Amino acid sequence: MLLDDNTLLYGLGGWTFGRFEAHNVANNPFYQPNETFWANGPTGGVGIERKLYSNWRVGAEYRYTRFDGAGAQDQ
Repeated sequence: MLLDDNTLLYGLGGWTFGRFEAHNVANNPFYQPNETFWANGPTGGVGIERKLYSNWRVGAEYRYTRFDGAGAQDQ
């Protein structure tokens, strides 16, 4: 939706996929997990973009994603 000639307000929605890895940040030599998994879930958000000059624009966006569950584990 155009708020004026230079400002755009928009919404977004969709589905997100992500790959995650678990690592041992304490560098414990006795426990080195190496877990990798995929997760997916819905995403939605809003944003605004403003034209400053003919080739310059500035914008901000908020996006929320909820990962519903982990997929199969890769090992």
